[in-house]
Amino acid sequence: EYNRLYRFFCEIRKYPLPYMKPYYFLAGEINQTSVNNLIASMLARSVEEVRESANLYISSTGGDLDSAIRFYDFIKASDVKINTVGYGQIDSAAVLLFLAGDKRILIKNCRLRLHLPVYNGPQSQVLSVHLETISLFRQLDNRYFEIISSSLSKPVSKIKQIYSEGKILTPQDAMKLGIATEVADKLPIDRI
Repeated sequence: EYNRLYRFFCEIRKYPLPYMKPYYFLAGEINQTSVNNLIASMLARSVEEVRESANLYISSTGGDLDSAIRFYDFIKASDVKINTVGYGQIDSAAVLLFLAGDKRILIKNCRLRLHLPVYNGPQSQVLSVHLETISLFRQLDNRYFEIISSSLSKPVSKIKQIYSEGKILTPQDAMKLGIATEVADKLPIDRI
């Protein structure tokens, strides 16, 4: 599915039509490199190219929470309205990227996986490094749950409860929870 969709987007990009919305594409792991590349491609677009809004297509198993928060903050600080479209799977930190969208559309067979953050810290013998790392992880956790709480208009305690249960959601479940704003049968290739 990934290769077919990727080729489709490459073909569209070669021959852009003036009435098509700009789009961006994120598939695979969320890490510093993937987020930096995505932000760079968004910044590279001229103001004339990005008219009223753009679509971001996401299918990801998640990844680095710090990078996901950075991308979320970038989108929310942008003047351009970004709509997110989830297909395949939206897991873990990718849910945060999906929540950055003004309109949040899930393809009908997409799944979402919610769980508490998991961290891999430095393997150091120095106690101060461990304490700094734990402090950083707590800050990331707090910011993560604050963003989700704000996006879904639910208390942080409720969000933590949902995430601690480790849920796999259908698009309909995500709609009920407020994560998605729409469920679609096909990828929306919008025209302005």
